[in-house]
Amino acid sequence: MQLKIGDKIIQVNNPDKIIYPDDKITKLQVIQYYERIASLMLAYLKDRPLTMHRFPDGISVEGFFQKEIPEYFPSWVERVKLENKTGGDTTYLLCQNKETLVYIAEQACITPHIWLARYDKPNHPDKIVFDLDPANPEDFETVRETALQLKEVLDRLELTSLVMTTGSKGVHVIIPIQREYTFEQTRQFAQIIAKKIVKNNPEKTTIEQRKNKRTGKLFIDTTRNAYAQTSVAPYALRAKKTAPVATPITWQQLENKNLNAKTYNIKNIFNHIEKTQNPWKNITEQANIIKAIEKI
Repeated sequence: MQLKIGDKIIQVNNPDKIIYPDDKITKLQVIQYYERIASLMLAYLKDRPLTMHRFPDGISVEGFFQKEIPEYFPSWVERVKLENKTGGDTTYLLCQNKETLVYIAEQACITPHIWLARYDKPNHPDKIVFDLDPANPEDFETVRETALQLKEVLDRLELTSLVMTTGSKGVHVIIPIQREYTFEQTRQFAQIIAKKIVKNNPEKTTIEQRKNKRTGKLFIDTTRNAYAQTSVAPYALRAKKTAPVATPITWQQLENKNLNAKTYNIKNIFNHIEKTQNPWKNITEQANIIKAIEKI
């Protein structure tokens, strides 16, 4: 079948192929999700190098990450060549419009992952990310407590912060920042904050990267704050049962005891969006200047 998106015709192969076996969600339904969410999602994808997490055989088969844009992708899909950390370069896809988002969904990209910087200033991020990763996927209460503790610290520093359920196990806490800092600066800042949280709650939290040394504690991951590292895009589907969605929420919503990382999914996300204002609507206008940290 073919879809007309804007002025592009996109060929959809095997539209009835089951991508989510437990939920009987088809490839076409995944594509239609991204077509519908595009007007909201594109603001968070635009100008960011994108890594595709692809599942051509459905989520019951291990997928793969793809940084380099395939040569066969159509010429109208924008791309950018950037240096990588090992020397040489990689040509990344840029998802600048609905046509591209639908096209990569047709290519079985279930989850887009995006840089923390935009391509024109790749060494200068516009956000800091704290990934709160619980040892027990069912322990969202520790995630909630830790995120709120993190917000308290950031509030004392007079820094605007945002929160998003990941659709997996935890949440991302985001600090939008002005694009004048290097990744080294933002990573060091994030590590100082994370160490403060762990010092205040050593029984439940850790910054230990090695899993065998976390002893059942929630991992405050700041390693994404580095050149060419990525985080899951807002409103991306995840390759898990129920097709959960990485969903920006308000801090008030996080306090809801019924909320968890997978609350929002392909079947209920649009009802949620229709009932609530977009909490990240003015993210670019909330860009922080990182001040001195004596208030921590």
